[in-house]
Amino acid sequence: MENIKTFLVAFVVFLGIDMLWLTVIAQKFYKSQIGHLMADKARLLPAAIFYLLFIAALAYFVIVPALEHQNLTKLIVSAAIFGLVTYATYDLTNMATLKDWPLLVTVVDLPRGTFISLAVSLVTYLILFVSGIPIQEKGKDQNLAWREYATKTPRFVPFIGSKKC
Repeated sequence: MENIKTFLVAFVVFLGIDMLWLTVIAQKFYKSQIGHLMADKARLLPAAIFYLLFIAALAYFVIVPALEHQNLTKLIVSAAIFGLVTYATYDLTNMATLKDWPLLVTVVDLPRGTFISLAVSLVTYLILFVSGIPIQEKGKDQNLAWREYATKTPRFVPFIGSKKC
């Protein structure tokens, strides 16, 4: 159940950041660079599948392990590598296989992928950590230390995670 919470928080954060990037910040850039390759209207099913797979992998490989170990450094390094590698997979494959794929798009997309993975992971980590949401339910004793820590440690935002709410 907690992994689902992690996924949902990451999904909302990713969707917000990515929609801001794609529809406000960089829409004209992509249109000018790869407009000739773009469909008139985005196909929602492949986009939805990408978002679900990407966020599930980001949560599984980056966010959950960092939360389990309460290791922000691990989160930052893993998120940056994950973002760089996943976006490089897309962009470098396009450079290798598409005749008109511009280098500038790849130069913009690789830092973008690194940033968005890092930002989503960090925001999700902080939301879950501050709210005291337990990370996973593997067994009643397995998360005992985390539960004890989460219930006794004051959070950055006083009302979140408090039983007084």
